[in-house]
Amino acid sequence: MISTPSCVEDRRSRIEGNDGGRPKGMRSGPVKDDELETAIYRENGRNIADGVLEGRVLLGEAMRGGVELPEELEPGLLIRGSVHHLFAGPGVGKTWLALWLIKNAIGRGQAVAFFDTENGQRIVSERLVALGVDSSQVDARLFYYPTLSMGLDMPASFRRFLDAIKPDLVVFDSWLDHLANANLSENEATDIATWAARYSRPARDRGCTVVLLDHVPHDGKRARGSTRKKDEVDVQWRLTRPEPFDRQKVGRLVLRREKDREAVLPQVVKFEVGGSSDGFVFLHSGETAEESQGDNGLTVTQRKALDALKTYGEKGAGFVEWHTSCKLAKSTFGDAKQLLERTGRVEKYEKRYFAAHKTQCPEGPTGHPSDAAEHPNGMSGTSGGPPRPPDRTSVERAHGTELVPEKSYPRPVG
Repeated sequence: MISTPSCVEDRRSRIEGNDGGRPKGMRSGPVKDDELETAIYRENGRNIADGVLEGRVLLGEAMRGGVELPEELEPGLLIRGSVHHLFAGPGVGKTWLALWLIKNAIGRGQAVAFFDTENGQRIVSERLVALGVDSSQVDARLFYYPTLSMGLDMPASFRRFLDAIKPDLVVFDSWLDHLANANLSENEATDIATWAARYSRPARDRGCTVVLLDHVPHDGKRARGSTRKKDEVDVQWRLTRPEPFDRQKVGRLVLRREKDREAVLPQVVKFEVGGSSDGFVFLHSGETAEESQGDNGLTVTQRKALDALKTYGEKGAGFVEWHTSCKLAKSTFGDAKQLLERTGRVEKYEKRYFAAHKTQCPEGPTGHPSDAAEHPNGMSGTSGGPPRPPDRTSVERAHGTELVPEKSYPRPVG
C-alpha cells in the first residue's frame, strides 16, 4: 500500500480549513481524494505527484527536442530494441531468413543469441556455410542453444545471461515449442503474456532486438494461436514463398508487414533465395536502388542529407531542424541518417548532429573513432580495424552465463 506523504496530509489539512489556510473558493470540511488531487495539481502538479508514485517520465523535453526515428538493426526489417514476430507455413523459409539476419549481425560485429528447438547443429551449421558466414567469427559472436528447455524456472538465469552477454539480436525458433517447453498454451492469452513477461519483454527492455519465428494455421493467413501474440509484439511479418527454391534453384520469398508499432518499415520486402551457378544466394529483390554519385559511395538522398547538415556548420542541428531542411520523407531521411552515422560522416553530441571533417568509406570499418569503446561482450571498437572477438569460454566462465534452471545456482552465503 502506498503511504501518503506528510506534504500531502498538510495540503489536505489546509484544504479542509483546519489551519485557517483554506484556498479561496474551497469549502471547509472533509474533501474527497479526487478533490484533493485536483488541488494538489493546481498548486504543484509535478513535485507532489513524484512523492506519491515513483517511475514518472517527463515527456516535454523530448517533445521540444524532436522525436527521432527508431534505429534499425537490420534496415527495412528489424527495429532495434523491439520484438518481431515472423510467421509462415512449414518449409517456406523462416529459418533461412533468421540465419540471414544472424549472418548480417555477425558481420557487423554484434552478439547474437539463438534458441533453436527445430533444426539442430548440423542443419544450422550447413546453412551458415551456404550463406557465407565466416566460421572464425561464429563462436565468438553467436551463442547457439539447440536443445535448451526454457521453462518458467529459467527467467532469472535468462536475465543474467542477457546482462552478461548483451546480445544485439535474440532469436527464438519456434515460439510454439518454447511455449510448450514452459507448459504454456499458444491458444491462451494469459499464457502468451506469461511467457512474454519472462522472456521477450526482458530482452526488449535491455535494448535487444527479438525475433520470434512462428507457424500458421491451415488457412496460412495469420499466426497460430491466440491473437494475444500480435498484441505482445512490436512488428509482425508474414512470410510467403511465391516461387519455391532449393539447392539447385533460385526462388522468391516475400515479407508482408502485418503490424508496425513505429510505422517506419516498408509494407513489402522481397528476396531472391536458392542455389545458383555462383553458389547459394540470399538477396534483396524487387527494390529500386539509388545510383551512387561520384567516388564517395553516397546515394542521392544520403548526399542531400549530408549537404543539408553541413549548412549548419559548427553549431550543428537537432533532429527536427536537420530533417526539415532536407525535405525528405521521414523514413528515407532515417535510412540516410543511419548510413551517415555508421560510416562516420556524421557525429552526434548532446542531441545535436554535426558533419564530420574526416570520414570513412562505406566498405571500411563502421563507426566513428569516438565510438571506439569496448563492446560489452568484449569486442573492441570498430574504428581501428575489424572487431577483436572475445574468448567465448572466458566470457561465459566470468559471468556464469550457462543457462540452467534457477534451482541449480548456488545460493549466496550470508
